[in-house]
Order: sequence, then structure tokens, then C-alpha cells
Amino acid sequence: MKYITSMALILGVVLTFGAGTLAATAQPAQPQPGVTSAVRAEARTTLLHAIKPGMGFVAFRRVVLAQGWRPIAHSPPCLGQIDEALCVQLPEVFDTSSGPVEYNEMSYRNLKSGERLHVIVTGDISAWGAPDAVTELSVDSWDFGGSDEN
Repeated sequence: MKYITSMALILGVVLTFGAGTLAATAQPAQPQPGVTSAVRAEARTTLLHAIKPGMGFVAFRRVVLAQGWRPIAHSPPCLGQIDEALCVQLPEVFDTSSGPVEYNEMSYRNLKSGERLHVIVTGDISAWGAPDAVTELSVDSWDFGGSDEN
């Protein structure tokens, strides 16, 4: 009986943790009902104090994720333009271009305000995960809004 009780307790903890993880990564299509403009303004202001154009994407992403913004996974992921393994690591990428200057479009959703953050990163996105990603990838610009259907 102790074994069954222990297993039920462990299963309950696993299910609770799993549900919390799923809730943390869910991407609401619209701002949460009842979210005030003050909550949206706070999410934007807090982020804008910590980021700047030209900063490295590695640092930018760390800040964005730490402040409650989560990647918006697009379908199909990365539009098939980059390696599948990279799409798994960076689900926020929804478009890339190659040429003399490479542009990568990405998007995030704030879990508290429901707002969308659209980001343009310059550099060779395939450098992600390599030591030179810190210098190769930089944030060009961003805006709040747009459609998740990119």
C-alpha cells in the first residue's frame, strides 16, 4: 500500500510539473482577458530599459526570456529555410534571408500581457550555438505587434 501511495504522489508531482511547464510555454493568440493597458505598458517599459539596437542576439534573447517573453512557434517552423535542428532550438525564427546582409525575423509573446514582440536580427543564424554567435548575431530592430501568421 505504501508503494501505491508513493507512486500516486510521484505521479501527481510529475503531472503538476508537466502542466506548469506546458502553461509556461503556451502562446495565447490574443492578450489575456482583463489585461490592462498598464500591464502591457509595464511589460514594454521593463523590456525597453534592458535592450538596445545593436546588442548581441545571445544577450538579447537571454533578457527577453528572463522577462517573461516566450518564443512564438510558427507553422511550418522556420519556413523550411534553416536546418531543422536549429528550428527546434530557435522556434521564434519565422523568416530568414541570405545575401550580403542576412536578416532573421523572430517573434515572442509576453506571458503576462499577451503582447507580441517582432524582432529583426542580422547575421548568419546558423552561427547559433557556436562560440562566434555572440559577435555574429545582433539585434537590428524590433516592434510590438504584428500577426502571428507569418
